[in-house]
Amino acid sequence: MKKVSIILFICFVCFAGIQMYKTDNNPVTINIENELKIELDSLKPLPDDWSSGSSHFARKSNSVSVTKEYVSKNSYEDIKKYYNDELKKYNWQFSCEKDVKDWGKDLGGKELDYYKGQYSIEIFYSGEKANYGYTYGITIEWRNS
Repeated sequence: MKKVSIILFICFVCFAGIQMYKTDNNPVTINIENELKIELDSLKPLPDDWSSGSSHFARKSNSVSVTKEYVSKNSYEDIKKYYNDELKKYNWQFSCEKDVKDWGKDLGGKELDYYKGQYSIEIFYSGEKANYGYTYGITIEWRNS
């Protein structure tokens, strides 16, 4: 009996995990993803910055996010100033700035957060000591509140 309970528990955990992480193909969230891509594309990177070629998306029933990553020779302060000014033009409100560590290591990472209604933007600066193949990433997200 104990074996059956363990097997049922493992099946339940696997099913719950799949449900939690599966992509939602609902037309509403697909439309939101397309809107987020347009919004993210409207944000021009700093002059001389270029896309790392990497972008990501996640679509779930209660949230959708789109990310683009950039390579830059600009300092964190230059990146921060540029996007603070740029996002104000599009009515984004600054929320906070955080230090970010990578598995407890301080690589100089930073995070800038902005919001506009049900949308948020996170600018993740990897840090001077990081070697991720990109300097910063921009994620725009919608959450169903």
